[in-house]
Amino acid sequence: MMREHDEAAETAFVDLRTPCQLLGRLRTELASVVDALVGLPGPGAKAQPGTTAGTTAGTGQDDRFLAGIVECSNDAIVGYSLQGTIISWNAGATQLYGYEAHQMLGRDAGILAPPDRAVEISVLLQRLGDHEVVEPYETQAVHRSGQVLDVAVSLAAVLDDDGAVIGAASISRDITESKRSEERLEYQALHDPLTNLPNRNLLRDRLQLALVRTERSSAAVGVLFIDLDNFKLVNDTAGHSVGDQVLRMISERLVHTVRPDDTVGRFGGDEFVVVCPDVHDESEAFAVSRRIAEAFMVPFQHDGGRFDVSMSVGVVIGRSNDSVDALLRRADAAMYQEKQRRKLQNVSR
Repeated sequence: MMREHDEAAETAFVDLRTPCQLLGRLRTELASVVDALVGLPGPGAKAQPGTTAGTTAGTGQDDRFLAGIVECSNDAIVGYSLQGTIISWNAGATQLYGYEAHQMLGRDAGILAPPDRAVEISVLLQRLGDHEVVEPYETQAVHRSGQVLDVAVSLAAVLDDDGAVIGAASISRDITESKRSEERLEYQALHDPLTNLPNRNLLRDRLQLALVRTERSSAAVGVLFIDLDNFKLVNDTAGHSVGDQVLRMISERLVHTVRPDDTVGRFGGDEFVVVCPDVHDESEAFAVSRRIAEAFMVPFQHDGGRFDVSMSVGVVIGRSNDSVDALLRRADAAMYQEKQRRKLQNVSR
């Protein structure tokens, strides 16, 4: 008996092939989703002057009005059976995914998802079938060309006249470019624009995380505070553009010299900081410092010029009871002491 009911519900939903038929059955369930995306008044709302409310039940004019929205919408509006079969496909879906309607009707919706998200729509459809509400969400989809897209999705259940869930309809919007813009802004907020190294903010976050990790182990965190000696001479003699390029080369050499899990960041100007997590004593941190000093014995070559760059490095060890600010101040002070020691050493020669 249950199987007969499922088959009847499936048949009723599959018959809704056109946007007009689909929305005629979906008036309450999907209209609120459409309203949210295209600005229509919701059920029971009064129409603004010069608009049509589109919420009066049982009017052919209303069906045609909502169907027109579906047909001309740039958003992908797709209908599904509870088994995940695609049964309705608008022009916006073709624009978003690259498939024509005749290529998608009757196919499993999983084809639109990356492999690691192939079962996502099935899980959501099951939730709708259990009369759960699925909140709008962000996910990824695959264009016919193979390009992976970021999409924002609203998913609503389709009910028959008795209130039984017989399928679902979704509205999806391409947010790939906006996501990329967000990622670029986030990257710019956390990285130095000249060297692309982590900036002071990201360095502090990495150092804080490394300190927190020491609570669960016997390891410590090494911090190397690096100041380039007399780098102003490079800018004064070769120009700031050359100085900037040398700074980039310095950054690359630092990154390739430290351990894989270490973080190299530009603290500002000609100052750099290296965060060395999971060191057991000062000797491990000083070993990193010595590797850096050895690497910088090789001059930098740029545009026919040779640049000998030396540096002063302060090395300290921190644990979970140290604060980020205190540890950086100690490292800075250690660097200053090292710089003064080297100056006195040079004078005595």
